[in-house]
Amino acid sequence: MTIFYCLLFLGPPSQPQIFINPTDGVTEGDVVTLTCTSQSQSIPEDYRLHVKYDWSREGVPIDPNDPPPRHTVTGENRETVRIDVTDREDNGVEYQCVAQEETSSLERDVTVILDVKCK
Repeated sequence: MTIFYCLLFLGPPSQPQIFINPTDGVTEGDVVTLTCTSQSQSIPEDYRLHVKYDWSREGVPIDPNDPPPRHTVTGENRETVRIDVTDREDNGVEYQCVAQEETSSLERDVTVILDVKCK
């Protein structure tokens, strides 16, 4: 017996959010992680597609295989950017995360601006 499933796209993934760690503020010298989260809107829920993430820094895409100095992109779906040893030059830098469902062109984005306090 063969069972077929129909996967429906109800729209783009949910509005992504970026979580910044440390959560109590970033100070010069900290290691910072930016984690992007979003949910697929396809149904049935048991067979939802994975959401993959693409990052940019100041409008320039971050290549996971060749990130800017002090940056690392991690996670099964590239959901996290790690910034080693933040400095004053990181203050005011804009990071954008684009969430996209696999095999789909449906996407949503979110932007944060890093606020780095001096030691």
